[in-house]
Amino acid sequence: MDNNNLGRDQFIINHPTGKISIAESNGPREIRVTGVGEHPPNYADYWVDRTAYQAQLSDRLMQASVTQILAEGGFGKSSLAAWGFDHYQDQTLKLSFDKRVWVSLGRSQSFDRFARYVLQELGRPVTDPQANEESLLRELVLQLNDPNGAVRMLVVLDQVEAAIERLEWDWYEAFLQEWTQKGRGSAVLVTS
Repeated sequence: MDNNNLGRDQFIINHPTGKISIAESNGPREIRVTGVGEHPPNYADYWVDRTAYQAQLSDRLMQASVTQILAEGGFGKSSLAAWGFDHYQDQTLKLSFDKRVWVSLGRSQSFDRFARYVLQELGRPVTDPQANEESLLRELVLQLNDPNGAVRMLVVLDQVEAAIERLEWDWYEAFLQEWTQKGRGSAVLVTS
C-alpha cells in the first residue's frame, strides 16, 4: 500500500472489496469558526421607540470604544442593543458600521472561538490551530484597530452576566480593558 499523501490529510480504510480513501483536496484547508455569531433578538414586533435611550446609545457609540448597557432585568437591554445593531448598518447615518457581529454569552463561548470568529468576520482569519488566547487577544486588538483595513465593526457581547462566573471571563475582561484603552474606529457594545 502506498501511503505517500503528498502533504494532504488522508484517512485510508482497507476494505475487503478494495481500498476506500477519504481525502481532502490538494489546496489549503480553510478553518471556519461556526456556532459563535448569531442574530440579535427579534425586537421589531414589540419595540417602542425610546428616543432618550436611543440618543444616549448613539452618543456613547460615537465617543467610546466600549459601551455597556446596564439595567434591571426586563428593561430590554438586549432589545436596545438589537435596535442599535440593526439601526447602525445604514451607511447614510453619521454613525454606521461596515460589519456587525452579535455574540450571546448566555451560550457558552470560549474566548478562543470568539476571537477567531471576529477575526474571520473581519476577513483576517487565524488559521494557526496552536494560537493561544494571549496571541488571539493581541491579533484581535491589532486587527480591529488596523488603520489600513478601515473596517468599522460593531461587536455586541450580549448577556455578559452569564459569562462572568465562568473561568473564560478573564480573557473577555482583558479584551474589554485593552479595547477601552486602545480601541478606535470599531466599537464594542456590552449588555449586562
